[in-house]
Amino acid sequence: MIAPIARFAIAGAIWYQGETNTAYPYTYAKLFTEMMGTWRKAWKYNFPFYYVQIAPFAYGEPYAGALLQEQQSKAAAYPNVGMVVISDLVTDTSNIHPKNKHDVGDLLANWALAKIMSGKTLPVNRLILKM
Repeated sequence: MIAPIARFAIAGAIWYQGETNTAYPYTYAKLFTEMMGTWRKAWKYNFPFYYVQIAPFAYGEPYAGALLQEQQSKAAAYPNVGMVVISDLVTDTSNIHPKNKHDVGDLLANWALAKIMSGKTLPVNRLILKM
């Protein structure tokens, strides 16, 4: 599905998804990193890929969210990847779509800026850095 846009240049990708993957959390890290690799192959470029760990939510199944978060953490070992954690930004675990998207966007933007501005001082916190 990305073939039509792969001819356009990109600087990187951000990803905020995963809630439906709580049904089969143990497949997530493998599928997610394969997707990243496929996208990079399509663009012929090892672009940075930053993503958001799913927010805390009261899933019906015990530990469903935590098991997926663990898989998302494992995916952070993939090359040129970064994950932001937003657990502290969520005030309502009964809403699967947390309202505070602004701060999430700031975290992702700070990560990208830190990568671009490597060696310069930038206020980057709450990130799992692997540069």
